Amino acid sequence: MIYSDSKIAMNWVRNGKCKSLLRKKEPDLDIWNVVDKAELRLKDHGILFELLKWKTEDWGEIPADFGRK
Repeated sequence: MIYSDSKIAMNWVRNGKCKSLLRKKEPDLDIWNVVDKAELRLKDHGILFELLKWKTEDWGEIPADFGRK
């Protein structure tokens, strides 16, 4: 199972394509390398896990925003 607090990110996963406005340049290239690998895996294999909505109001914030909140 994978949880996300973002409906937008969940749609990106379901569609297999990240639609971020983040530029593909330093210092964000490490993030984009991970995104590129994830998109390729989703293209080749589809979603092989359960994608669930994180209940922020009940469980608190997820610290998975790469320090961008």
